[in-house]
Amino acid sequence: DAEANLKANAVTVEFLMRLFRSPDPARDGRTVTLASQLQDALRELRDDDAMPWENRASLLQAVGVSLGSLGLVSESVEALKLGDQIRSETLPLDSARRLVTRAHLGSSLMLAGQLDEALEVLEPTWKSSKQVFGEFDAHTRSVANLLAEAFRNKGRAPEAVRLLEPLRAWEVDNIPQPSEQ
Repeated sequence: DAEANLKANAVTVEFLMRLFRSPDPARDGRTVTLASQLQDALRELRDDDAMPWENRASLLQAVGVSLGSLGLVSESVEALKLGDQIRSETLPLDSARRLVTRAHLGSSLMLAGQLDEALEVLEPTWKSSKQVFGEFDAHTRSVANLLAEAFRNKGRAPEAVRLLEPLRAWEVDNIPQPSEQ
């Protein structure tokens, strides 16, 4: 098992070294951007069957989140969908790692304007997150807020309000009271 972990890590390290190698001389080393490196990483990770599935899924999640933060939403969705697909082949929906990936995927889908698909991802993710992490865990609250935003954007504001009411009540009860001076 230890030897297998070493091999898995070596494959991942090799991938990262290739990704951040010296700039392409054809571009004279001056036009390399983080966005282009992440897009290269996504291209390589699409078909890298040599890398262990969990390492590949984790890298795809990191690449997807990073692409999304740079405004490259379609690439973000692609990376996160692939990461979730890889994890779905081995992990159940109620796996913490899968739930985190799906929360990021739901967020990227919303940014891409794919609200129906975002709802299909976020509703079961929220339900499973409540069971795995607890109803008022930070991750679960984050997914609930994303889901409520998707409901609002689809014209389903009453569902958003019903979803958020228990969270708001919890937040009021758990906000530290200012000390009297």
